[in-house]
Amino acid sequence: MTSPDLRTQIGRTNEKINHAQLHFSAYRDILSDSGRFQQDAWAVSYAESCTLHLGLAWQSLLRELAAFYRLSDVEDVDALELALKQQGLVAPEVVQIRSALADPSSWLGHFLRAWQALQEPAVPRAQVNHQRIDLGRDDASMLVMLESWLKGIRQCVSEFRQEMQEW
Repeated sequence: MTSPDLRTQIGRTNEKINHAQLHFSAYRDILSDSGRFQQDAWAVSYAESCTLHLGLAWQSLLRELAAFYRLSDVEDVDALELALKQQGLVAPEVVQIRSALADPSSWLGHFLRAWQALQEPAVPRAQVNHQRIDLGRDDASMLVMLESWLKGIRQCVSEFRQEMQEW
C-alpha cells in the first residue's frame, strides 16, 4: 500500500487532534456539572473517546511522517523505523520517539499504554467489574493526564512539522 498524500495526512492528523480537543472539553465540562444525570457514565465516555481520538491522531502523525519520507503506510513506530531502515534513512523524529519511549516517566509511554488498554477485547459480561472504568484514575488526575497527552501530541506535531519544513 502506498502512502497517502502528505496534505491529506496532515489534515487527518489535525482533524483527530480537534476531535480529541472537543471530547476533552466535554469531559472537563461534565466534571463541573454536578447536577447532570449519569455524570459518571458521560465522564467515562468522554475520557475514553478523547484517548481514542488522541491515539488516532498519533497513528495519523506516524502516517504523516511516512508520507513525508515517501514510505509505505505504517501502523506504529516499529513499522516506521523498519521502513526507514529499508530505504537507508534515519529520521530524527523516530529518534525522538524512541527516546521518549525509553523514559519511564514520559507522557508518551503512559499515553500509548492507556490507548492500547482501550483497544483490548471486551471481557465477557459475567466477568465485568461493575466499578467505574476510568483508565485507573480519578476525575481530577484523569483531567490532568488527558490535558498532558493532548499537549504532548500537539507538541510532537508542531516539532515534527518544523523539522520536516527544515528539510
